[in-house]
Amino acid sequence: MMNIWLIKLEEPVPQDADYRPYRMGMLERELVANGHSVVRWCSDLNHLTGLHRYGVTCSVKYSDRQQYEFINSGVKYKSAISVGRIIDNFLIKLKIRKRAKELRAPDLIVCSMPTPALCKLAAVLAREYGIPLVLDCRDYWPEVILAEAKGWKALAARLLAFKMRRDLIFACKQSHSFIGITDFFTRHLLKHAGRHPTRFDVVFPLGFDSTAIICSEQNRQAAFGFWAAHGIALGKGQRVVYFAGRLNRTVYDAIEPVVQAAQQLAEVNPDIVFVLCGSGSYQEAIKERFSCLSNVILPGEVDATFLKVLRDYSVAALQPIDRRIDYQNSYSNKFFEYLSSGLPIFSWLDGISGQKLVAEKCGYIYNSSAELIEKMSMFFDDDDLQVEMSSRAKKLFAREFEAKTVYSGYARHLDAVVEESLSRTSN
Repeated sequence: MMNIWLIKLEEPVPQDADYRPYRMGMLERELVANGHSVVRWCSDLNHLTGLHRYGVTCSVKYSDRQQYEFINSGVKYKSAISVGRIIDNFLIKLKIRKRAKELRAPDLIVCSMPTPALCKLAAVLAREYGIPLVLDCRDYWPEVILAEAKGWKALAARLLAFKMRRDLIFACKQSHSFIGITDFFTRHLLKHAGRHPTRFDVVFPLGFDSTAIICSEQNRQAAFGFWAAHGIALGKGQRVVYFAGRLNRTVYDAIEPVVQAAQQLAEVNPDIVFVLCGSGSYQEAIKERFSCLSNVILPGEVDATFLKVLRDYSVAALQPIDRRIDYQNSYSNKFFEYLSSGLPIFSWLDGISGQKLVAEKCGYIYNSSAELIEKMSMFFDDDDLQVEMSSRAKKLFAREFEAKTVYSGYARHLDAVVEESLSRTSN
């Protein structure tokens, strides 16, 4: 059995309250179930709460085959794209380098991209140990850094992007395998490697564990009370259109068609309620856009079990996300959640997620307020259509995006990478 290092700083870990596994957590679980040992390299900073887990750099043995290396940089940052994150990553990189020398050598390293700097460090370590490296790409760095930087930050972003490209090129040229959450991201790594794809350059979507949230009867009753306090009587005839996510600029820039649709539907279908859950830098601005509408509810951050109960009683979901190139070429975490609950999706994104919905007949793309209103009216006027689209959404999720399906394949792929590397070394 192998000793595998997983490098991804920001994800939740089992020690966190209300833990729900993200990508590395779901992969870790599959690897451990297959008998492998896993060391996860994590930031001591819990990026969901903004609080430090232990307050120091430390090693925690969670089970016989699970170990967590928590690295504390002493730096906090609020934005995923910020100077604070860059400093944090730099200091953490130095501490990982030092701590790695004290541990048993791994048989394989899987490193998430971003960040390019950590990918370079992983490449250096893999070369020193003489083991294969797998890069797992889920964000369009450094290009997105340039796209998001405005004003005086644009110059700094160009300098930073130059350094990132150099780091990423170095890492890609050392890597044995590229994994992307979609083909777009696998090709992004191949471009920096300057080579053609091999059988070890593949796609594994993010996926979602539909069994991760367990709702007790007590949880359900608490959820019913919570939503009733916000004016939503679950199961009492209201038809809920659901959204959950960060209320940031990418949502704000795509929210106007939803505003117009909510205004018109309030007059002809008063039983339809739009519920937009979450918080973010544009939360107040988005709330202001809906301020005169009684059929739109913004409850802020909501407990995961309460969200699950709401999804179970919703009839459709929204994907009002700005058509930025990286969003157009990926699936969001929420996309999988919606499908797992059998929610047909109305999507502003017309890239791969929107095209998937249309191809599988479990959602719609809209290009204007009028188009969203037209498609929603058609959908809500046809009960049979709602049932059919819901069924297709669940089948699509089970076939392509259920965590067990995705990460059992991912684990087998890692076995094949190591097997090929050992074979090449012996020859």
